[in-house]
Amino acid sequence: MRIVRIAERVPHQGVIRLHHLTDLHAGAPDFAEAEFLERRALIEADPWARWTMGGDGGDLIRHSDPRYELTSLHPRYRQATDIRYTTREHLVELFQPIKDKCWGWADGNHERQLDKFYGGKFGVEVCCDLGLESRYLGYRGFAAVSVTVGQRDAHMGLLIDLQHGWQAGRLKGAFLVQAERELGMTDADVVLRGHNHQPAGRVFATLGVTHPGRGPGRVVKRMRTVINGGSWRAGYRDDLAPVDPSRLGEVEGDLWSETKGYRLEPIGGPVLILRFDQGYTSRRGYRPCGVEHTLVEGRIDAQNLGLKTT
Repeated sequence: MRIVRIAERVPHQGVIRLHHLTDLHAGAPDFAEAEFLERRALIEADPWARWTMGGDGGDLIRHSDPRYELTSLHPRYRQATDIRYTTREHLVELFQPIKDKCWGWADGNHERQLDKFYGGKFGVEVCCDLGLESRYLGYRGFAAVSVTVGQRDAHMGLLIDLQHGWQAGRLKGAFLVQAERELGMTDADVVLRGHNHQPAGRVFATLGVTHPGRGPGRVVKRMRTVINGGSWRAGYRDDLAPVDPSRLGEVEGDLWSETKGYRLEPIGGPVLILRFDQGYTSRRGYRPCGVEHTLVEGRIDAQNLGLKTT
């Protein structure tokens, strides 16, 4: 496994807003590019936004793939002679404006299937195109973030377990069952997953003891979060053109999600707001120590993220 090591500095009570961007499937006919660009604009405008890539950046359905048909490609891709290069070019275009805020980049199963066919390393190639080779993790890896907080130079660690993901069942309760399993597999503070296109997140509170090196130590609350970043595919296409009997080769086919009967899901995933508190216990009551986790789900916009709007 690879480990990406990152250093950040925030003020006391400062926040970092972490966006887990996974399963874009650029090149799919229902890739919600307009919605993705809205999220990208939020990240671009927010100096404290950071993001991770969880895999399946491209749909990457090549011409020899058994799932392939012309209408399984976005119109932009239908004249392309090299799906691999066209997708690389598209992903660079999508991520270039926010590349400096990346904390980690993982592969997904669509990249790995393409690698088996072509013999390359698609995820590595895209990272190199973006200058993010130092952020490449493979299919699974860790981002170890060291955050310096406030004027007292308090150091706080944040360990992120990033993997493309797993299929945990289609019912909503399956995510919670699998999330608790994931928390027992590593010591990560944040577990980021994708793959099954169902956006979800949960903050778990656990107990720990502060490091006794600077005193006797005390019991503190430690927050840990599991997130599935969902997908940037709409899952359906609206009001397709009527069939023209003289142009049957251009009749749009069904999407994969339509043939499987999957439920409609929101586009994109939640945002995790990390607040860095040097931590203390007051006479008025108990305060969390360390990193406070707050999930923002549903509509993701500047107001809901606590950003200043003009």
